[in-house]
Amino acid sequence: MWPDRPRRDVILADDMKALHFGAFKNGQLVAVGSFFNDSGVVRLRKLAVEHEHQGNGIASTLLQAAIEDLRHEGCTRIWCDARVSASEFYLRNGFSLDARVFQKRGIDYVVASRVL
Repeated sequence: MWPDRPRRDVILADDMKALHFGAFKNGQLVAVGSFFNDSGVVRLRKLAVEHEHQGNGIASTLLQAAIEDLRHEGCTRIWCDARVSASEFYLRNGFSLDARVFQKRGIDYVVASRVL
């Protein structure tokens, strides 16, 4: 997720409660997504694809598979803090973007959300 930072920086206290998805290519894990359900409203906290596999639709496929599972579990909405640089990805995947931009660690973000 952040290849220049220690692994501990991506571990969250609630990771054991999340639904985690992975995408594999030739038996190798190339993408991950972590989804945290709070009474039917799901927060996507982590979505990452190995650099050499980006731009091939893997993240979209993983996200759509997770959305299907979450929908079947009765979840109604998904949201995340989306990097502004990834806005087009979220729009292509049916998300709406909040107009307010905020920063985390010097990176611009917006809230992205969609109905399941």
